[in-house]
Amino acid sequence: MNFASPDQLSAFVRQAKPGQRQSLGVADAMPLATGQLCRELTDAGVLTPLRRREGAHFRFLVERGTAPVPKHLRAEHHARRQRRGKAGRFKRQPRRSADAMVFRLIRCAAVHDRPCPTNEEIARLCHLSGRQSASYRMRRLVEAGKIVLADHGPLERRVATVLVGSAAGKSTRRARL
Repeated sequence: MNFASPDQLSAFVRQAKPGQRQSLGVADAMPLATGQLCRELTDAGVLTPLRRREGAHFRFLVERGTAPVPKHLRAEHHARRQRRGKAGRFKRQPRRSADAMVFRLIRCAAVHDRPCPTNEEIARLCHLSGRQSASYRMRRLVEAGKIVLADHGPLERRVATVLVGSAAGKSTRRARL
């Protein structure tokens, strides 16, 4: 049976005056996509859903309320969305790997002349599971040739020197723990 699509329902909401009714179609139940939009608009006070029995099925109707049309259904927003296409508003950013986040943290510390972060700090700032994970990431950066570490004993922080990129040659500040 033919039923109104979510696009047809949103077009009705944008154009209808308060009190105006629209038939969505006749069926046993409202289709999922149309039902979800109808529920959202009902919760916002934009629509009032109605249902009438017609033989073995129901006729689904909606009545336009007095609440303003939600922003995402307004005509100007709808036109912009159509021009954008399915890609959406924002360009997807690639997810950063844990190694890249740790390298970025070390590079930032070197550029701004700060002490090298401890493994606990790296784990917290890069959302790693713990200091062992941070230590593993640091070893991987050393093996990849991106940084060099100089350890100055138990009472001082290690010093990391960046070997690649625009910050090549810069080191973190030597500091006490």
